[in-house]
Amino acid sequence: MAWLVTGRNRYPVIPFVFDPGATARHLLRSGTLLFLFELGPLALPFVALGLFRGLIGEPRTAIPLALTGASSLLFTAAIGGGAMTNLFLLPCALVCVVFLAAGIEPLLARQRATGILVLLGVLLAPHLARIYADRHPIGPWGLRVEEEDSTLPPAMLPSLRGFDTPRVYGEQALAAIPRGALVVAPWPELANLIYFQVVEGQRPDLTLEPADGGTLEPRLEGWQRSHAVSEAPFVFLSRPLELAEAGAPLDSLQIPLGRWIYVRRAPLMSAP
Repeated sequence: MAWLVTGRNRYPVIPFVFDPGATARHLLRSGTLLFLFELGPLALPFVALGLFRGLIGEPRTAIPLALTGASSLLFTAAIGGGAMTNLFLLPCALVCVVFLAAGIEPLLARQRATGILVLLGVLLAPHLARIYADRHPIGPWGLRVEEEDSTLPPAMLPSLRGFDTPRVYGEQALAAIPRGALVVAPWPELANLIYFQVVEGQRPDLTLEPADGGTLEPRLEGWQRSHAVSEAPFVFLSRPLELAEAGAPLDSLQIPLGRWIYVRRAPLMSAP
């Protein structure tokens, strides 16, 4: 979150501007996504009932939970997360599940059979919404659920258990990148290597930079002014350099996973 809010994943940094109108629209869209595909439309009244019960009976627990959920929802609306919306909504979804349980508990206690049927309906509703929206996107936003990684096979119960491709890629890339390099990468590859460097403490000798934005060439020029590029080269992940001096020799390395790494040991001609 800190990287997103401070804009450190983009160069030049995109300043955050609070737009009340856009935030209101994103708030409506985020809430619709949450109660359409994640929790289901039938969950909404029980979440409201659970929140009410919590505020009356356990305010010291309910109020922090409600504030956490509201903060998650408002943050998502203010940032306008796009494809990241569902990730930003996870705290809000977890809070809503707690209130959902508190809301449906009295019905289960009084009329167990009816409560179980209602609970099954609540659980089934989001699945039906996702199935319907797959062929008929819903509303003016065209809401539907898509698998972000097209390489994953479709499944009745999607799961990332055993999906180790990101770790394999990171380990292979770090093993192939020369020591002391300036690594320039698109965001998915950059985030992968940042994890290994920051969390696991691997390859602290590398300098990691995002590939996007209009300041890439000045950053490369700044690097070669303070480093010998022959010994501390430029490394580009997944795609080669797209600059005027792209004709300089590149060492292309294919890591076992099938991805490419491009190493440039020649300085930029435009730099002094």
